[in-house]
Amino acid sequence: MFISNNYGSSWTELAAGLPNTVAMHLDYNEAANKLRIGTHGRGVFEITGLTGIASIGSEIPSDFSLEQNYPNPFNPSTTIKYNIPVKGNVTLKLYNTLGKEVESIVSQIQNAGSYSVTLNAGSLTSGVYYYKLNVNSENSSMDFSDTKKLILLK
Repeated sequence: MFISNNYGSSWTELAAGLPNTVAMHLDYNEAANKLRIGTHGRGVFEITGLTGIASIGSEIPSDFSLEQNYPNPFNPSTTIKYNIPVKGNVTLKLYNTLGKEVESIVSQIQNAGSYSVTLNAGSLTSGVYYYKLNVNSENSSMDFSDTKKLILLK
C-alpha cells in the first residue's frame, strides 16, 4: 500500500509489513482514523494513526520553522505546522521520553512551502513525547533540524 500527498508526484509506503497479495477491500473509518485492508486469503490488516499533509497557501517562507503543536495537551489528535524555504527531504518523527522513535509522521521530498500535518496518537499511551523535524536540502548548507515537546492526555 502506497499513498501520495502531492497528486502522484511522489509516493510513500503506507503499510510496511503487509504480505505481497491482492487487496480486495479498503475501508477507512474517519472518526477512528483507521484503514482496514481485506486481502485475498491472507487476512485483514488494520493501519492506525494515518496522517494527512496539507500545503498551506502558495507563499514560500523565508525561514525554516517548526511550530508548537495545537492543541497541547491533546487527545487523540493534534496539528503540527512547519515551514521550509527550500525543497528537501523532510522527516517528521515522534519520539518517547527515552528517545525511541514511536512513529514516522512525514518522510518524503517536499517543495518549499508551509505545511500542516495531523498526528493521531490514539494507539499511544498518555505521556510526554517529542517531535523532530529534519530537512536535508539539495544545498547542504540549508539543512535544518528542530525538536518540540507535546503531551498526550487520555
